Amino acid sequence: METQWILVAESASARLLVRAAPRGDVREIERFDHPDSRKKGHELETDRSGGVDQSHGHALSDSREKGAGQRIEADAFARRLADHLETARGRDEFEQLVLIADPRFLGMLREHLDDDTLDRVITSIDKNLVKESAERIKDEIDGT
Repeated sequence: METQWILVAESASARLLVRAAPRGDVREIERFDHPDSRKKGHELETDRSGGVDQSHGHALSDSREKGAGQRIEADAFARRLADHLETARGRDEFEQLVLIADPRFLGMLREHLDDDTLDRVITSIDKNLVKESAERIKDEIDGT
């Protein structure tokens, strides 16, 4: 079997696992963290000078929509993960790729992957399994 990498991700954290044999054990090789995705919206939104938005209450200006800062941070994390995968693919560190993430983040991640890396994706699972055991993740993959 070709080396299979498994990226299990959400907007604030991700785990990279590897499997070297068909239906073989899965082991974690790397973790990623993006704490800015955990911040509340008001902690992420800044004015043009970089200062914190001083508006109060739940009213939003016309130029901002609710949750925009968190989406921007999630997208930045998806881009970071995609860059990591593309670099590893360029060094032939894996031949097959499995992506596991909640539907929204999975879409962001796929948007940032180049065609050559997308060609190595053999399975995508739209579930958040970041906190699950390697054995549970293996079972989920093998069940698809």
